[in-house]
Amino acid sequence: MKIAFVVISLYGGGAEKSNLNIIRMLMDLGCEVDVYSILNKENTNTLKSEINFNVLKGNRIAVFSKMDKFFQLRSFLKRKKYDLIIDGRTRPSFYKELIFQKIIYATIVNRIFLVHNSKLDDYLFDNTSLSDFFYQKHRFVCVSKHVKNKLVERYGYKNVHYIQNTFGKSISNTEANHSLSFPYILFYGRLEDYAKDIRFLIDAYKDSNLSKEGVRFVIMGSGPSEETLEEYVNNIHFSEYILFYPFQSSPYEIVKNAICTVMASRYEGFPMTIIESLALEVPVVTTDFESGPSEIIVSGYNGILVKEKTIENFSRAIEKMTFNADFRGNCVKNTRTSITPFEYSVVKEAWRKIIEQYEKN
Repeated sequence: MKIAFVVISLYGGGAEKSNLNIIRMLMDLGCEVDVYSILNKENTNTLKSEINFNVLKGNRIAVFSKMDKFFQLRSFLKRKKYDLIIDGRTRPSFYKELIFQKIIYATIVNRIFLVHNSKLDDYLFDNTSLSDFFYQKHRFVCVSKHVKNKLVERYGYKNVHYIQNTFGKSISNTEANHSLSFPYILFYGRLEDYAKDIRFLIDAYKDSNLSKEGVRFVIMGSGPSEETLEEYVNNIHFSEYILFYPFQSSPYEIVKNAICTVMASRYEGFPMTIIESLALEVPVVTTDFESGPSEIIVSGYNGILVKEKTIENFSRAIEKMTFNADFRGNCVKNTRTSITPFEYSVVKEAWRKIIEQYEKN
């Protein structure tokens, strides 16, 4: 089967990692996959060594750049006669979607639209009639059961599935040989404070006794809130204890050495950092935010799910994970077992069942 996989980019956060894992699984299933990226953020040499990766190139004059890319993509899709399009983009603009769905994708009947988080307005229109106009005849694959149920409840579509994220095949082989010289808890991901609520994590750490015991808080990543978060840490005089590290394409050695990873997002889809942490035998302390944590984390088994999001509750949770060795040891013991449903081979089989439905047609 020939598949065109369209993305904004494959560089950055969880959605991009998820798209890349799906591409690899489809290739493992014997599909011929061509990837088309709207933005040029990738290390293209690395990606081209493992996938058929195409960056759409626009005119140097910004006003013409998008149109150039649209016509390039339309030309590729028309010429190569794909059996299926998988669309991994966010889709917030009516006029852009009009061009994509009615012109660029016009020659390809079979389309799958991915939904990577519970903020459905990033993927469909709030106006259900507009969404029906573009998407009703096609298939959706969501990253969690919660996202699927939310989409079905709002739009009433029948052809909606969920396939949870997986972690890379090589993550489990990561060795703890890049240890920082101090104990730490870790947040890693995109530094976008509105969605991730990183300031809440900073306040919870400050309220805890971790800094008094020499346990630091490492924040690793990049994003639009990076400078404001660093400024906030300086203003509360905690820059000695809260350390910022830049985005790393392969952060797993630092993750492997953490006491735990922490999350407090306002919304997600199916957080890659949670299953990656568990794959590396690192427990997770997280608030019970919309979509994801409650499908993975069981308090006292593989981490702590903080049901009521308060600074005090989260502070006590990270203290318990840090200072109660028996409790943490039990969580570590169960990390790998708890992610069996998200193993690469299991998730790949779910994608096989989706693809087979098109092959039968």
